[in-house]
Amino acid sequence: MPGPADERIKRYLERRDKEAADKVMAEAETARLEEERRVRVARFLDKWSDDTHVITEVLVDLQKKLAAARARFYFQDVDEGEKEIARGRITGELDGEPLELTLIVGHDGTIQGGKSSQLVHSGIRLVSPTTFPILTANAGEYEALILDLLGLD
Repeated sequence: MPGPADERIKRYLERRDKEAADKVMAEAETARLEEERRVRVARFLDKWSDDTHVITEVLVDLQKKLAAARARFYFQDVDEGEKEIARGRITGELDGEPLELTLIVGHDGTIQGGKSSQLVHSGIRLVSPTTFPILTANAGEYEALILDLLGLD
């Protein structure tokens, strides 16, 4: 006949087995979520790679439209920063004034932009109110964001 010690040992072993099973399940869930994140980031980066050509075309078009303002724009895809997965830099001039703009793709897949000098010197991210998801981004959205950053109504 089992005594109180046997019951305690049985409960301990059951609890230990359940904790081990819970740990395995938690590790599997963590691995699944990490894989989903990796796949999502890869999709964002693939779309960004395609969009760098779209951004360049938008800048060429804006340069033509703003020729009277002596617009010159250059685009460079740069390495990601600490808080984003992709970053692009637009440099050039508008009305004889130098400019440097930054486009950022966040880990959530949202594109936003800011004036690089404000981002660097103030330590504060002053971003355009225009944001949009990378996976559905198009030339019109990039143009609107760039015009926002240039301060053109």
